Amino acid sequence: MEMDLLQLQMEEKRLLIKKAALEIELLEHRLKAQVQAATLMWAKQAVSLSRFGCVDQGIVKHELNHALGFYHKHVRSDRDKYVTINWENIDPTTASNFDLKNTNNDDYSVMHYGNTAFSINGLDTITPTSDPSVKIGQRQELPTRDIKRINIFYNC
Repeated sequence: MEMDLLQLQMEEKRLLIKKAALEIELLEHRLKAQVQAATLMWAKQAVSLSRFGCVDQGIVKHELNHALGFYHKHVRSDRDKYVTINWENIDPTTASNFDLKNTNNDDYSVMHYGNTAFSINGLDTITPTSDPSVKIGQRQELPTRDIKRINIFYNC
């Protein structure tokens, strides 16, 4: 994967990220992206893009959102208004992935995990409260709300 792919992903939705420099390093089947942004509290953020040996555009978009400072949607402080966490289906060793943070919800965000994330039995671990049939955790496109959130955060 080259820099061109990441630039294409960002330009695809006219996403302009000011004050950010992107550097990519390929090392032993692991792709790491580092973003240096003057507006962030940290200087660099390493992101692993070697999830189960599979790197696709959706994973790149998801991981770049982490590098830009965004959390998963199922850990937002008011998540219980939007999703039900089915604790009985979650592997106890991965339960910390559901610790609450102060973020906003968007069912269609690339920052949502899928309905069965960290499941011990294949059943849903995250169920949207507004419509339990909604499939969350899409990695097909960067939704308008994600783009707006990034542009606001970086004053673009």
